[in-house]
Amino acid sequence: VKSIHITRIWALNCLNGAVDGCQTLSFEIFKLLSIFLLSYCSPLLEEAEYSEDTEEMVRDSAMSCLKALIETPLERNSSVPTNVEVIRQKLTFAQKAVANRCATESSSEDFDQGYSLEPSCDFREGLSLLPRS
Repeated sequence: VKSIHITRIWALNCLNGAVDGCQTLSFEIFKLLSIFLLSYCSPLLEEAEYSEDTEEMVRDSAMSCLKALIETPLERNSSVPTNVEVIRQKLTFAQKAVANRCATESSSEDFDQGYSLEPSCDFREGLSLLPRS
């Protein structure tokens, strides 16, 4: 296991703990963290050698952190859209995270690493690869 991947897993777990400890988040921080985490839910597109288990651990850590982020309430102020808009955004990020997590390396050429909110491939092909819990 390369140290960069262990560092990523550690950092994502720390971020998960920080998000879990938040009472509320601003809508802007929610969006920025969601986009960041979506990129780690996707297959790793690096030249470095890594084990498949390590990649799965990075992607699972990102999914766990995104789950905590989506469950965290948002601050109520003038910059927060209506409840319907907030729920729509959270559902969009959750759907995109599942699509990214279910993507396989063969479908990663068509993948945008989380920066677009529109699913770009059929995520159902990777559903059988998800860990059972």
